[in-house]
Amino acid sequence: MAPRAELTVGQITRAGLTAQAGTTGVVADGHKFANDGNTYVRVAKSSSTGDITFQTPKTILGLALAELVVNIGTSDEVLIGPFPTNIFNQPDGMVYVDYESAEETEFTIQVYSI
Repeated sequence: MAPRAELTVGQITRAGLTAQAGTTGVVADGHKFANDGNTYVRVAKSSSTGDITFQTPKTILGLALAELVVNIGTSDEVLIGPFPTNIFNQPDGMVYVDYESAEETEFTIQVYSI
């Protein structure tokens, strides 16, 4: 298994942030991004529908917390977040993102923090 590809987090400030280029396509082992609890993801899908999953490594009383699965419709752009650190962060402080299929090439993803 190859390591996850890390996404760059754009920092939004009062001075603004020029929209960064999105990462297009899917890597077989998913993406990851640093999360400070004020992080949002913009996901677009150019054709067909597909699911994007944000892993939740937390367990409560030995029960796994359900992962966040968001269906992105055809030609949709969706903002998702924020991601509470105590629910979504892996031990390395990253949020792990998985895609419905490793062959998906129609996703574009951008990550921002406020």
